[in-house]
Amino acid sequence: MKRAHTGAVCLAFAALAAWVTWPLARHLDDALPGDLGDPLLNTWILGWDADRLRHGLSGLWDAPIFYPYRQTLAFSEHLLGIGLPVAPLVWLTGSPIVGYNLAFLLSFVLAGGGMFVLARRVTGRTDAALIAATAFALAPSRFAHLGHLQMLMAGWMPLTLAALHRYVDTASRRSLAAFVAAFAAQGLSNNYFVYVLAVPVLVVVLHALACEPMKRRRLAVGLAAAAVVLFAAFAPIAKVYFDVRHNYGQHRIMADAAGFGADAGAYLSGNDVMQPPLQIWRALPHVNKPPGPEGNLFPGAFVLVFAAIALGARPPVPRRWVYGAVAIAGFALSLGAEPAAWGQLLPIGGVYRWLFQHVPGFDGLRVPARFSVVVLLAVAVLAALGFARATAALSARVRWGAAFVACVIVAFEGVGGAMPLALLQPHGRPDRAAYNWVRDAGDGAVLELPTGDMDRELRAYSYGYETLFHGHRIVNGASGYNAPLHAFIGNRASPLFAERSIGATIDMLRAIGVRTVVVHPDAFANPSLGASVVTWLRGSGGSRIASEAVFPGISVFRLAEAGHADRPPPSASDAAPRLRAIKASDFQASASAGDDRLPYAFDSDLSTRWFTGRPQSGTEWIDVAFSRPHDVARVELLMAGPSAFDYPRELAVDLIDRTGSPHAAFHAGVLTELARGLIDDPLRVPISLTFPPNDTARIRFRQLGTDERRYWSVTDIVLWERTGVPE
Repeated sequence: MKRAHTGAVCLAFAALAAWVTWPLARHLDDALPGDLGDPLLNTWILGWDADRLRHGLSGLWDAPIFYPYRQTLAFSEHLLGIGLPVAPLVWLTGSPIVGYNLAFLLSFVLAGGGMFVLARRVTGRTDAALIAATAFALAPSRFAHLGHLQMLMAGWMPLTLAALHRYVDTASRRSLAAFVAAFAAQGLSNNYFVYVLAVPVLVVVLHALACEPMKRRRLAVGLAAAAVVLFAAFAPIAKVYFDVRHNYGQHRIMADAAGFGADAGAYLSGNDVMQPPLQIWRALPHVNKPPGPEGNLFPGAFVLVFAAIALGARPPVPRRWVYGAVAIAGFALSLGAEPAAWGQLLPIGGVYRWLFQHVPGFDGLRVPARFSVVVLLAVAVLAALGFARATAALSARVRWGAAFVACVIVAFEGVGGAMPLALLQPHGRPDRAAYNWVRDAGDGAVLELPTGDMDRELRAYSYGYETLFHGHRIVNGASGYNAPLHAFIGNRASPLFAERSIGATIDMLRAIGVRTVVVHPDAFANPSLGASVVTWLRGSGGSRIASEAVFPGISVFRLAEAGHADRPPPSASDAAPRLRAIKASDFQASASAGDDRLPYAFDSDLSTRWFTGRPQSGTEWIDVAFSRPHDVARVELLMAGPSAFDYPRELAVDLIDRTGSPHAAFHAGVLTELARGLIDDPLRVPISLTFPPNDTARIRFRQLGTDERRYWSVTDIVLWERTGVPE
């Protein structure tokens, strides 16, 4: 009977999902709920997951964005817990959009059905469980996250807790297995939720261990085994994310978490994106902090009333304090590192700061306010307990009538109007003919313009989506983190957006393997700049551009493949020299400007830098005089952080021997060397120059280019001397 009830509830929520999201069901293949930002990003991820599943998940992490970096899927959510189940739908329809939209609709079924199972387990009442299910699936705060499929896919949480309660009560191994499976499914659907779900699980476990002394040994052994299995399941994925964070410096700082922690007043701030007829929250003293959907955390007035009844009931309602503790823990963590109530700081941030500093991976949670889903879960369960207590003396018919009215009221606090949809024309499906040309043009990476600061239409999301069809890797990307090369190319200081450097920039792109440049001139924040970029690319001409194709609103340039002249190989004698860093005590340095800052260029500290303090004029220099001559094999100008944009527009390096005779060791632009530094060593970003054997008493670096806006700066200069060549 219970299974039949659950099946009926799931069918009811399937119909309810189609109704509350209408007219999405009419646009499953040509629109996305919300906008074309995160929904299109997640659509691409689901499409990529489905594609890789065809190949046994081979190459999963090397997603085709942010060329030429590796493991780029881990720059954001992998969504495997969603992508793998919907993959057959993507294969069957050939449309990742259909897969995304069906997953979106099913998230309501999962949320409602999952909470129904949990609330019925806790209350023993089907009518009360329906109220909790409606509150969890249709809460105002839930509709604030229309663009975040991974946040909507929270229905595994109540299923996890229901299985855990059942295991505590019955010692059933099947229940323990269901707990592990549901927890794993939740964590695979949303990386955040591994940590978020751990909060109510820990509260329930601690309560069971404290209140069930006869079961402690059995519970401890079973839950330890479950923890081992979950660790084994998540460890390979966690390793990828930790490797990516280490290799690319993707670390959040405490200030990031502080900025996205909720204010207590946000729990009285609703969301009217669905135009619900009941907007009680507008009469409450609410606060929208942080900005965006995380600032709208109102669970609904009706459920708050019944949750209060549960907490205040006499005699006590069973398990009310368990879910009261879950709500308090989730509430405290959602406020982040600098908790506040209506703008006034609260002295309870120590726990979050400790977790941020000591729990592996916790510092990757940029938005603490997302712990509010735990509060919503707890409040929904408490509302079911409160309704069950308030209606305990009524007849079954009256209780069901009251439950129906309550569900309608709860629903109308979250939904009412039509679901906002973003049609995929014109941004989600750029001119198909142009991308067919890109697909068929040949191998090599693709760069799409505009990108970064120049992009006024957030087209990076559609660039990623198009990789599913043209099959090439792209320099562009939109994800939780940016890539160093993409950040450099998309910056306002990018050499792509200056006519005098366009030729050198194309040479740089060719040298790193980019073969196609796609330009959407009308999409630039400044359309006249877009037209100029097309003109400059055509003007660079010569051997750099192999062909051009023009489509409505799109110009596609096929770059000539870089030859040996573009990338001279190192000489055999310098292929693998033994090197030793030259100590700062072995030389004295001077500069044309910024002498007080010059020690920063030799302090081995990537957080400091030397800079000229004025725009590049072509007269800047740094001079390094050795206490004795050295055979200088390599020089690294480290350009980490903002120094990457202050690279020397034209660099000359002179090696001066002990007689005072200069030898020109290097004289050229450094864009290609800088790009290789951004790719090979993104934390240090070295411009690395190698020299043949020499006898150098001084090195002079001369900046000979001009730039009316940018300084010349260097994070650090590392000098290496040759000590021999291996046999």
